[in-house]
Amino acid sequence: GAAGGNCAGLIPLLSPKNYYELHMRAMDEMPGLEEYLLGLCHVPGSGGAGGGGDGRPHGGGGGPANYSPGDRVGGNDQSSMAPYSAAVLYETVQYCPRVVPRLYLQICMGAVSIRSGNSTAVKVMEELGEASKCVQCPVRGLFLRYYLLMALKDKLPDGSSEDDEGEGAMVVGDGEHIPSPPSPQDNVVADAGHEILTASSAMSEPTSPPPSLPPPPPPSTDGPLFDATPLGGGDETSLFADAPIDAPEPEAAAPTEPARGSESGAVDPSSPRPRADGEEGTVVDSYEFILRNLIEMNRLWIRIRNLPGDRTKETRRRRERERNDLRILVGSNLNRLSQLEGVTARAYGSEILPRILEEVAGCRDPLAQAYLMDCIIQVFPDEYHLETLEVFLGACPRLREKVNVRTILSNMMERLLHYCRKDDRLSNDEEDTNDVKMTMALHGFDMFEDCVARVYEARGTGIPPRDVVRLQGCLMNYALKIAPPEQSSDMIGRCIGRCASALGTLREQKRASMAGRGIVVGGVTRESMEIDMCDVATIELEKLLSVPLDSMGLRALEMPDFGELLGFLPWENRRKVAVSMVKSVIGGAREEGSDGGGDQCSKRVKSATELEQLFVILAPLLRDEGAAAPLAIHDDHLSPSSRGGGSLISRTANLMGTLGINNPSMGHNGLFGGGGGGITSAAQQQSFHGDASKLTQFRMEQALVAKLVHALDHEDTDTKYQMLNAARRHIQPGGAARISITLPAVVFAALGLLRRGEGGGIPP
Repeated sequence: GAAGGNCAGLIPLLSPKNYYELHMRAMDEMPGLEEYLLGLCHVPGSGGAGGGGDGRPHGGGGGPANYSPGDRVGGNDQSSMAPYSAAVLYETVQYCPRVVPRLYLQICMGAVSIRSGNSTAVKVMEELGEASKCVQCPVRGLFLRYYLLMALKDKLPDGSSEDDEGEGAMVVGDGEHIPSPPSPQDNVVADAGHEILTASSAMSEPTSPPPSLPPPPPPSTDGPLFDATPLGGGDETSLFADAPIDAPEPEAAAPTEPARGSESGAVDPSSPRPRADGEEGTVVDSYEFILRNLIEMNRLWIRIRNLPGDRTKETRRRRERERNDLRILVGSNLNRLSQLEGVTARAYGSEILPRILEEVAGCRDPLAQAYLMDCIIQVFPDEYHLETLEVFLGACPRLREKVNVRTILSNMMERLLHYCRKDDRLSNDEEDTNDVKMTMALHGFDMFEDCVARVYEARGTGIPPRDVVRLQGCLMNYALKIAPPEQSSDMIGRCIGRCASALGTLREQKRASMAGRGIVVGGVTRESMEIDMCDVATIELEKLLSVPLDSMGLRALEMPDFGELLGFLPWENRRKVAVSMVKSVIGGAREEGSDGGGDQCSKRVKSATELEQLFVILAPLLRDEGAAAPLAIHDDHLSPSSRGGGSLISRTANLMGTLGINNPSMGHNGLFGGGGGGITSAAQQQSFHGDASKLTQFRMEQALVAKLVHALDHEDTDTKYQMLNAARRHIQPGGAARISITLPAVVFAALGLLRRGEGGGIPP
């Protein structure tokens, strides 16, 4: 039955999806077939396994010593067959004339041979792994190797040579020692039909039968055990058809794909190491077998995209979808590898991870690279990641340009953050008293930063601006979560500087490229000389700039590269950052006032110089794009009469004159007069083309600027005067629509300062 189901998979032109569905139903029958073959290796009524050392079946225990193939034992059971040894059955199944069914049966019989104690797991793994190389059809080979892994996954040795017990015992994945031979009730292939099992492939040529080999058992009443003719006839010549085994040279008929990465001096992982007969295996043999299987499956998986057929865009997309659906078959190797209890962190970092990363970097397939890197992050323990972080990050710059490195780094950061949380440190009843884990995670920031820099260097001008910003945003979020506030500020500043430098490099490279093509700089617009900041890049840059504003307040203005990075945003997007900054300063001033003057993240403006830096950020709220910036502050703006002396009226006039509020150029009907200097509601609506929402937003933004002016305060009246003068200089060139809302705040703040001067410094 099961063999016939496998033959049904030889129907030509099966898509990977149909092949999967058909073989999943066939694999439901494989555990029953394995139990049946295991029963043939046992003498009915005895608890031992059949099979002598010479490959002949046992005689006695319940069956005669000398028998003919038609003999029956156990008269009450008319369907029970005469017992055979596992070695005899292993040779017998290789006479199936079709390659793919024969190999499935041979894998099944190999699992039975291990369970019956006739062969060691190492010997079976090496033979079946080498034999599976003859199937180079991508779909069939992928499913075949997946079945090979699933059939042997609970039979892999998982201990060191010192821990191995005597003959007849084997350590499996769960760490239990299972004596051999097991009873028919032992574990078989774990729920093969309910996993993503799919089988298809072929094996090495059958060896010549020994002279004493008995013939196969007679056919059962259910039909022939081996069906020599596939469905659809025997003349199939398509890609999905297997020719009968006629030629005696299996190696020439089944060439293997050349190993990638050989130019780097990597050892060919497909060659098994020599071993003495009867030697029990260790965990080294297990992970070597899984690694070889992983490499072969990954290459078969990649070759699915090159199946014969048309090369239209729709066909390529369909095949990528099919490959994406089959990715779990390849990832199952890494999942089983992580379940080996005998694998230590040292073996993982020195043997396993470098081999995997070499294959990932060498395959040059974006889908395979992204999926395997994510599998490594998800399946292996956090402790291993922390100890091998530098090795893992070293492979990221070698990935293809289409691979999203930011997602890979973000997932790794999340694993490390989860591991370093305080509530997880006591999971093993060991307290991290010296914060070793947190120290290693902080050191990991330097590794991540170096990895991002090498990604920039490797991709050059091919990296889009959105990826530049996203990578630095990922680093910044990691710094905020892993580092204390005093350290995170320095890390944030480094991220801002790296991002500004990378974007500036892209801009210079674009200009140099345009000059190299003979494009005159003066003959193009300014926009064409800038880097292409798409909508996604603009949104990501807004988020990046908002992080230091929210966490550091006005201390973000101390970063030398903050203003330069802000300049890469379009004018309208800079307005959103400015609104966020104003709200942060106003909120900090209110919190400081409610706490009686405490320091709230340095969100209160403390000097005129700091206010000048702030108004540079707020420029989109204060004037239109292209308008001239105000001149710098000079001390000669302070008139001697404004510093003291004269009557109250004269000092008030001098103060207002110094602040530029009573400028004669404004005429008799100044800004607050009833003349044309004011702006009516109708004029405002006309300037916004009747868009009420934009007008409302404009008024809200100018109201925030007015609140900022009222929030300016300092215990030194001279310093506050300089701050008000700076505010007036930046507000006044904004036009009548803006100053009608914002300049009155400067006037009332100046009057309040005058009251403080008259009252001996008493606040208004």
